[in-house]
Amino acid sequence: MFFFGGNSREIAVNTEKLQIDLTLAEALVLYEWLIRAGQSAEPPADAHQAERDVLLRLEAQLEKQLPQLFAENYEDLVARAREEVEAEGRR
Repeated sequence: MFFFGGNSREIAVNTEKLQIDLTLAEALVLYEWLIRAGQSAEPPADAHQAERDVLLRLEAQLEKQLPQLFAENYEDLVARAREEVEAEGRR
């Protein structure tokens, strides 16, 4: 556990694992974004190394969970996933 904050108000942050629930469509869309973000030549000037490390770990975890990444119709799956997530966002 570590603390951050100042003086009289400190907030404890537990370093235990956190689970985030995503639909398959959300996971595919997020994975694609992470891949594109990782391919950019220059990370944002204000990006902290820890932020980049976390994004790389998240990308690796998604790779382990998504057998669809190796499907012949992967691009079609991603296109449908984007449509599904976008439609869900409009509801």
